[in-house]
Amino acid sequence: MDYYIFFVKVPNIDEGTKIANILVESRLVACVNIIQKIFSIYRWKGQIEEEKEIIIIAKTTDENVRKICEFLEINFEPEMVNYFYFEHHPLGGNTGTLSLIPKAQQKDNSSIIKLTNRNEYYYSKHPLNIKLDLRWKRELKSEYLQLFESLVGELNNDFRMD
Repeated sequence: MDYYIFFVKVPNIDEGTKIANILVESRLVACVNIIQKIFSIYRWKGQIEEEKEIIIIAKTTDENVRKICEFLEINFEPEMVNYFYFEHHPLGGNTGTLSLIPKAQQKDNSSIIKLTNRNEYYYSKHPLNIKLDLRWKRELKSEYLQLFESLVGELNNDFRMD
């Protein structure tokens, strides 16, 4: 199963809250974040524009992408879920995940992204979608895991990935 994130600009907090509640109540998304204080600067029709914006961020699975597009009244396009086949300009982030973009485009990424031997091995066999990386379970020294458990205790129960 693949996971996707929708970034949706909304006209005001009331509309954002309404959309968020419908998406969560209908189980089309697991969670929605509403971010109110965004200040955007962009070029539009040759002019530099400045605008305060509100966006919602909705997380969902591949099976719901089309349904969310229908609800938001936007056209579903395959490029939405196959983003890795198109040209990107990575600025930062996880080098392993970033290495998947040139891999999907069948380009050599060795001059762009430097992977450690450990990551080279892992990502050479990695599918093009994003998946949960549980290598830490076998690679983390038991003493560090015990230290983490002693510091965090039950606070981590909701986030545990057993």
